[in-house]
Amino acid sequence: MSDLKEKARSGMLWTLIDTLVRRVLAFFVTLVLARLLTPADYGVVAIITVFVQICEVFVQSGFSQALMQKKDRSDDDYRTAFVFNVAVATASYVILFFSAPLIEDYYGIENLCNYARLSFLSIIISSLNIVQNTRLTVALRFDVLTKISIAAGIVSAAVGVTMAYLSFGPWALIVSSLSASAVTCVLLWVVNGFTVKGRVTRESFGALWGYGSKHLASSIINKIYGSLYTLMTGKYYSTSQLGLYDKAKELPNLSGLMLYGVISKVSFAVLVQYQDDKAKLVGFYKKFLNFYYYILFPVLFVLSLYSYDIVRLLWGEEWIDCAYLIKYFAILIVFDYLTLMNLQLLYVTGRTDLVLKLELMKKPIGFLILVLVFTMTSSIKYVVMGQALYSVIAFVFNCYYTGKFINYGFAAQVKDLVREFYKPAVCFGVPYVVAVMLGVSGLWDIVPLAISGLGLVVWSAKSKDESWEYLVEFAKEKVGRRKEHNE
Repeated sequence: MSDLKEKARSGMLWTLIDTLVRRVLAFFVTLVLARLLTPADYGVVAIITVFVQICEVFVQSGFSQALMQKKDRSDDDYRTAFVFNVAVATASYVILFFSAPLIEDYYGIENLCNYARLSFLSIIISSLNIVQNTRLTVALRFDVLTKISIAAGIVSAAVGVTMAYLSFGPWALIVSSLSASAVTCVLLWVVNGFTVKGRVTRESFGALWGYGSKHLASSIINKIYGSLYTLMTGKYYSTSQLGLYDKAKELPNLSGLMLYGVISKVSFAVLVQYQDDKAKLVGFYKKFLNFYYYILFPVLFVLSLYSYDIVRLLWGEEWIDCAYLIKYFAILIVFDYLTLMNLQLLYVTGRTDLVLKLELMKKPIGFLILVLVFTMTSSIKYVVMGQALYSVIAFVFNCYYTGKFINYGFAAQVKDLVREFYKPAVCFGVPYVVAVMLGVSGLWDIVPLAISGLGLVVWSAKSKDESWEYLVEFAKEKVGRRKEHNE
């Protein structure tokens, strides 16, 4: 137990380092690219990315999760998954390659066909990474994954900035993304070896497909629904507006995805080992979920309250029209990732059938909201509001099975949600309101922000907040070990 807890903490540390380094690097790269590229450039790439992401769901087919969830995984399982991933990726690329002219004709964007054909290569490259990445995750070797990810991020940043500076437009974003995938691929194979042992067997495929097929079906439904907002925005609005829409979700999504990426990567590997012990499963799950709240809410409050100042600082006046959308995306991100955390519990326990059932129940409501948004409104603001509404509804649905299986349903989760919400709401909201009344509000007036941060720290320490004490305990252990090492 203590060994696993230590591995979980170590895993979270390395994943946090990975995420922070990559996000900080991406932050500075974004500052440069936003001034060298236009909203239209980002809009073009956003359309292509949708097709790539949908195909990658087919390529993965839930086999990575199936391998991690499987207790008696073998070399044959890895080999079977690898061959399947690459075969589906190759077929997907061929289909998309010949479909690219149709995509260009539909959107009426010049040169979109050529942009797409190059970008679609990432599907094949990524398929070579899936099994190798899974191996390291199963072994909890997050330190290796972190180093690989950082190296790929540095190369990608250098390529993207250089090409943008040389006025390559959308090509800069496309080649930058491809270079990250390529570097990751090479390094994963260097670390794991250049062979995937075992044989392709019907038994392995049957076991992996039994778990993965339902994961695939639910993921496809979810991915298509989410992608429709981008595709329809690109069709019914200009590419510049799509670029603003895509950029507006970047910061809230960055913070939510960064935190979810840290927690989910480690939590799945840890929780799956307690899939037969509900008491321990619940205990770890609550800790992960509450920690997610504790870190995310303060970040989203800062983004929402100071969105206009942040946009001006990071991207310049050209992007100011996306600032008001950030507030809506902040709400969406909270419930989106809470929904994913709830679904992860079902994946851990092998109940992919229930995940599919939930998607079949939720998505008709989601598609109805989507149709109403695009047929009855003319403002892109309502596009984001429609997504936020669906995220709340999805969270309510997903809480049903967590309540049924581990007695941690909607009421209990909302209670924890409110408990973690009201502290940052008071700490950040009150100083902001007072500053507005005094006419000194703004990102540059650092006093309200300093008071907010200090207030949250003091309140957490005084109330002995579990997540705060976890951070303190973790920090003390690392400092203590460093002293021992130095001595």
